[in-house]
Amino acid sequence: MGRIFLEHIGGRRLFSCAQCDTFLTNRSELISTRFTGATGRAFLFNKVVNLNYSDVQDRVMLTGRHMVRDVYCKSCDSKLGWMYEYATDEAQRYKESRVILERALVVESDGIDETSRPPQPRPPPIAAAPAAAAAAVAAAAQNAIAAGVAAGVGVGVGVGAQVALAPLPVGVLGGLARGPMAGARAPPPPPNP
Repeated sequence: MGRIFLEHIGGRRLFSCAQCDTFLTNRSELISTRFTGATGRAFLFNKVVNLNYSDVQDRVMLTGRHMVRDVYCKSCDSKLGWMYEYATDEAQRYKESRVILERALVVESDGIDETSRPPQPRPPPIAAAPAAAAAAVAAAAQNAIAAGVAAGVGVGVGVGAQVALAPLPVGVLGGLARGPMAGARAPPPPPNP
């Protein structure tokens, strides 16, 4: 027998097996608390993890005939409730694929409140003026590249809005015929004073 893999779906309020404290589900998966099981009050959940299931059984319950599977804790194999596979009554179909956990067989405890983390500092907003200036520089560079390629001149964009034009070496223009600056390198930026 190998190692048992257990899942955990987190949450502020957790439901665990009363025998071995294996995590089963959380409060946000709770659909209804108005059910009755063999040991008394029972809860209907949308998603429950760390369970083993029995074979399907046909049972007549207070709400009608249902096809159900008993559910057991994956760690200690304690019976915890059942899962609805199929409901014959149309009004009971909302229970299908949902799990009933009996209140006496599970414990509820505090989890982690993931929404109460301290707020992270936000970066300052980007001003509209620098964005407009950057767009103008990009447009000027595009125009210079297009003009330079048409004239057979290599183009390099320097710091700020300065555009430098330099003659292309022989044979490079053929490479640029496939697209602007294809295969060409921009010259290194000038050193800062």
